[in-house]
Amino acid sequence: MAKVLLADEAWRQLVDWRGIKILLRAHARDLAPIILASQRGIFLGPLFHNDAPLTSSPDVEILDGWCADHLEAFGRMHWGPYLGLLADHVSDRLMVVRSPGAGHPCYRTLPDDAGLTILFTDLADLARLRPLGEIDTQYLSMFLALPRLVSPRTGLCDVREILGGQCLSLERDDERAWVVWAPPPSDRGLAYEETPALCTRLRQTIVKTVGAFSKLARPIVHRLSGGLDSSVALVGLMEAGADVVCVSERPLGFEEGDETEAAAEVARALGAPHVVVDYQASDIDYSRLLAAPAAVKPSSALLTFADPHFAAVLQTETVIATSGQGGDQVFARANALAAMGDAVAQRMSLSKLIAIALDIAHVSGRSVWPVFKTGVEYGLGRPGRNFIRAVLARAAAPGGTDRASAIDEALSHPWIDHTRRRGPAEIAHALFLADLAYYHAPSLLNATCPNFPVLASEPLMALCSEIPAHTMMRGGRDRALVREAFRDVLPPVALDRRRKGDTTRYFAAVAENNKNFVRAMMDGGELEAFGLRASGSPIAYDVSADFIAEIWLRQVRALRQASAPLHAQSPDA
Repeated sequence: MAKVLLADEAWRQLVDWRGIKILLRAHARDLAPIILASQRGIFLGPLFHNDAPLTSSPDVEILDGWCADHLEAFGRMHWGPYLGLLADHVSDRLMVVRSPGAGHPCYRTLPDDAGLTILFTDLADLARLRPLGEIDTQYLSMFLALPRLVSPRTGLCDVREILGGQCLSLERDDERAWVVWAPPPSDRGLAYEETPALCTRLRQTIVKTVGAFSKLARPIVHRLSGGLDSSVALVGLMEAGADVVCVSERPLGFEEGDETEAAAEVARALGAPHVVVDYQASDIDYSRLLAAPAAVKPSSALLTFADPHFAAVLQTETVIATSGQGGDQVFARANALAAMGDAVAQRMSLSKLIAIALDIAHVSGRSVWPVFKTGVEYGLGRPGRNFIRAVLARAAAPGGTDRASAIDEALSHPWIDHTRRRGPAEIAHALFLADLAYYHAPSLLNATCPNFPVLASEPLMALCSEIPAHTMMRGGRDRALVREAFRDVLPPVALDRRRKGDTTRYFAAVAENNKNFVRAMMDGGELEAFGLRASGSPIAYDVSADFIAEIWLRQVRALRQASAPLHAQSPDA
């Protein structure tokens, strides 16, 4: 199998040690990988120590220390959107570790009859090595119920995803996995800390971690909407002296979805160059999706391949792209009522509980009495998991045979075990952080240049997990501490904004333009062939999980057909 890849000059072999081979394909648009000393492995993506990126391999003694304590010291001292493969020469194993923010996807095949496991980042590479496995129809059924399901399962029966914050150890006769990083518990003491001190700590962490990306020696294109999250990320980049240009997208003909004036005001306030990219509903052509690369599981990220307007402005071999993506998850923009359950469970003082209930009532737009009721019910009585189960049930698509299975699968994430005895908001935050994996799913933007949601960093994720959810909305506003922390540098348009631009009419126009293509795909399509959609069922012409799954199935079928001649020529076929 290695010979198949090495016949292509773009591939080179980095490690050949005791049954482990690590092969790398050069990619000019990606960051330079860190090749570890003495055939010890590789790190892909930025890996930071404090706020400085690593650019060369640590000493062998340091690598041995990481292996000896199962990457515990490594996890404490390093962060970033990385993927690491580390050969442990002492214990005769390969450790694969993925950052908690889920940077750089990594997948593995289940061991075959000979005990062979293949690790890969691109499904096309696996398809070159061997025929793809069977479609996992149960996973697809769960996806149709919960499209944002985070699970090691994929659309292929014999392929699993390594989750963020997890380490997989492939050993001589066995394998095991453990959690290297999980969201830390909420710190009750921070609920009593003064607002200015909390805001200072929050701002320093954001500026330090976001600013670290300015040291990657590449110009930055920052996607700026003018909302709070992208504006906060821009502050971190500007205060670090980054070479940054802000880019905002404007849907022509749909003024209600135009956020460029707000973005321009933020850029002017911070002294950042600002470019507006215009696009139209007619630019979005879903037929392009059939030629997009197949991923291991369906995801809404594949829809980016239908719209090339933003990628066209990127200088593919020189820039990195940043954004405020992940702010909703990291800053605990969770169900406000859940935070009351945490406050009661943490046995806050009565005066504090009253103040918290008033804040939550204001944020949620509810009377204070149902807020108290939820707090008592899930803070003193029922487990917090029950609250999250009910939230997932409301989010799941109605009907479907695997709706309950999808909810069970979501709650089986390894981080949930670490939050089992915590309040509902803490559990919700853990699931929100797990959702960051979707920002690294294969997309046109990721294929064009390194793309980093810079708010999804371990130091910031950890701090926002420690700050109680009810404290984050202190004063009766969502993300109140974040707003207050940057009040002196951001204009009111970013600080006071509560919602994104309305794109309803725009997406309706996109759906109308692609109506015939969607109908052609869904009628008698792959979903019907796999029994996942009834023949003649109504078609949703806007973006739907059914359509995403249908396109994914067709992409996988096309990849099978394209790779079949390679396997027919193999002497082992």
